[in-house]
Amino acid sequence: MHSKIRKLSLMLASLIFSFTLSACSLVPSNNSPNDNPNQTTSEQQNPDPSASGLQPTNSDPGATPSGDNNELPTLNTLAEYFPLLPDVFYDYGGSGNEYVPMTVWTEYISADTIQFSQNNGGTEVHRLYQIKDGQVLLIRSLAEIYVSEDLRDLPSEMYPEVILQEPLEVGTTWAVDGQQRSISATDVRITTPAGTFFTIEVTTEDEDTTTRQYYAPGIGLVKMTVTGDYEIEQWLISRREPLFRTVPLTLYYGRLTQTDSEILTTTIDAEYRTNLGLKEQLTRYFREPALPNMPALMSQHTIINAIQYDPASGIAVIDFSSEFVTEMNAGSSFESVIIRCIVNTVGIAYGTEKVIINIEGRPYESGHIALGPGEYFGVDTTDVILVDSDN
Repeated sequence: MHSKIRKLSLMLASLIFSFTLSACSLVPSNNSPNDNPNQTTSEQQNPDPSASGLQPTNSDPGATPSGDNNELPTLNTLAEYFPLLPDVFYDYGGSGNEYVPMTVWTEYISADTIQFSQNNGGTEVHRLYQIKDGQVLLIRSLAEIYVSEDLRDLPSEMYPEVILQEPLEVGTTWAVDGQQRSISATDVRITTPAGTFFTIEVTTEDEDTTTRQYYAPGIGLVKMTVTGDYEIEQWLISRREPLFRTVPLTLYYGRLTQTDSEILTTTIDAEYRTNLGLKEQLTRYFREPALPNMPALMSQHTIINAIQYDPASGIAVIDFSSEFVTEMNAGSSFESVIIRCIVNTVGIAYGTEKVIINIEGRPYESGHIALGPGEYFGVDTTDVILVDSDN
């Protein structure tokens, strides 16, 4: 039963392809769509949000404000419908299934990519998109990972999914995994708790269902409907920026005593921002311990090249630059303590007992410890001293 629920949660999470981002062509949400008698655009309105326990949040600080633009959008480039902006949070409500409501965070951006974290209460999915050659491409996705992991460190999918494609005009059509996706309208007026938007409609059809997604310029996805074998509706409640996530991060540090060594642990509230995920957090706290009077776990010159988790094998892999070994000022005993602290920190972050440490992509090897390909360290929290980070 649990696996069926998890599968359904993942399936519903995969229905949402793009989420973005500012507020250009909003119409005040208290205006009726019929206020303009000359309006000839097609129109949809989501059910009363209060009927499903959802309340409009336009008045909330940081929420997407309503505007006064009653003009149809001028269709220009993909970047207007898929802007690459940091530290933006989206809240989606919905109906048809408990896993349709969703929260979305912007995790990483670059000049042409953006990565989102989507959480629907059943699972968390991370998706990396790229704007390239007149297309918005889904180039990588990773499910059931509950930390911010930079997917740019992983290979792209062999056949990326085309989410949106130019020219942005009715009739533009492309194939997606045996289905047909097309721009079916460019003038649909959509009302959600976040406001009223003029949107383009993208329709995906297969044998059993029809999915329609509505994108507003400067905003991104504001509504989705699925009809056919099952009925689902999802709508944008609010968008906020800048908004950061505070996530507990458990850290381990070691030190020598007069007779032996000891390992201490503390949990801090780490602030996750765009381009500041787990790799960046560990870089900071491995160099600068969160506990006073504790030696660093790596030198200032050491770089974490990548950190990844494979749900299939349950193994987390952290890859360091060569300075991790060459600049480690420790004997064999304390090297083991450092390794144990890093393994515990990474393993606890991912919820796994297995951690591989690589140096420049190769298995860990020093003058005292050497691992072969595929060998891993195990998390060991026995006899660890718990310390309040405020002390």
